Order: sequence, then structure tokens, then C-alpha cells
Amino acid sequence: MRDTNEMEVFSTPETHLGSIVQNWTLFRPDFSINDAQGNTVFKITGPFCTFSLCGEVEFSIFSARNGEEIGKISKQWSGLAAEAFTDADNFGIVFPHDLEVGMKAVLLAALFLITQATRFQQRMHQINERFTHELFTI
Repeated sequence: MRDTNEMEVFSTPETHLGSIVQNWTLFRPDFSINDAQGNTVFKITGPFCTFSLCGEVEFSIFSARNGEEIGKISKQWSGLAAEAFTDADNFGIVFPHDLEVGMKAVLLAALFLITQATRFQQRMHQINERFTHELFTI
């Protein structure tokens, strides 16, 4: 069984705009952005290290049709104190100006899904560190 995150995006309860699916990968985050008909329109690929301590974290947005990079989602470095002592994150998104408004909404929703996925990964890392530390201090 594989764990995946998936999000459906609607503008009204009757108007389906598309979906975001987190694809299972071993080393780096990977997402498919689908239109309302379920066709993959974009792919989002993240870096191996999604922690801000590695610097600014960028997720590239690629066209599924030709593989061209069309934008990015960035998790911006907030400074050592903010990164170490708060759960606050700063994200930004860049995509083509002429992109259809419904797909802009789906990409914005992808930003929220990526935010949650990276926070979950960070919390699991913190729990693992705490558990390992407690194991070796007993």
C-alpha cells in the first residue's frame, strides 16, 4: 500500500477545476496537476531536501505536454530563529500570466498541499530525532 495525498479543487460545489495528486517516490516530492477531466497538465517536482535549513526550497512546475518549466513554488528562508522556533513558513508561487484562471486556482491549491506535506515531513523528522535521542539516553 502506498501513502499519497490528493486534493480535489472546486470553484463551486458543481464546478470541478482539477486535482493534485502526490505521487509516491523514494527520494523527492512529486505531484501531478490534473484538469477537470483528469488529464495531467503539469508536474511539480521538489528537491531532495525540503528543509529550509538547506536554503530556499524550490518546487519546479513543468508542462506535462512538453516538459518545459513554466513556474515554481518556493519555500523561502525565514532566518534561523524563525525556522528553529516557529511553525511559520513563507511560500511563493510563480506561473504564467496567461494561464487559465481555473488552473491558477489548482496550482494555488497545490501550494497548500505542498505546505502540509513538507510540514508533515518535518514533524516526522523531529519525532524520529526525539525518539532516537531518548533511546540513547536511557
